[in-house]
Amino acid sequence: MKAGVSMTEILNRTKKNASSSNRAHLINRKQLENIKKEFNLYYPTWRHANDATSVKLWVEDLENQAPDSPVLLYKEQGVPSDLGLQAEDFVLVIMSDYQKDMIKEFGSQRICIDGTHGLNSSEFTLHSLVVIDERATGIPVGHMFSNRCDTLTLSVFLDAIKQACGGPIATEVLFSFLFAILG
Repeated sequence: MKAGVSMTEILNRTKKNASSSNRAHLINRKQLENIKKEFNLYYPTWRHANDATSVKLWVEDLENQAPDSPVLLYKEQGVPSDLGLQAEDFVLVIMSDYQKDMIKEFGSQRICIDGTHGLNSSEFTLHSLVVIDERATGIPVGHMFSNRCDTLTLSVFLDAIKQACGGPIATEVLFSFLFAILG
């Protein structure tokens, strides 16, 4: 696990090489999780056992890379906001320099925005902004993690993107399944 081998691969290899005498074939994912926790075998970006603390430390590391930090906006839970967000809201907007270049190059034609729900136990949503290049390939150009999906959080997301790009991105087509949420 420390070398980056996935739990699925470890389980597959263990079961493949197990014999009835060593009982290794009985190992399961929960036991691997316990081993990982007991020996602190976390992924390279892991900072803390508490997700909120880990994210905060990761964001601080990225922001220390300024001006190359991909973090456009970070609003942690429990902190007041002047953006109209509630204190309990969480918002993290990320966009790399490459993604800025891609939205400027391809954003005038088509932009897609969508949300992926249920990524973790915190029930946050990953919102992704995607442009389509000349080969009809989707290129992610920005991401927002948030505890809710509504007009306000999406406006905050798009305003952060607009500010990072130096102004509005006019597009011919905006495609999204989120319009039902926005009304």
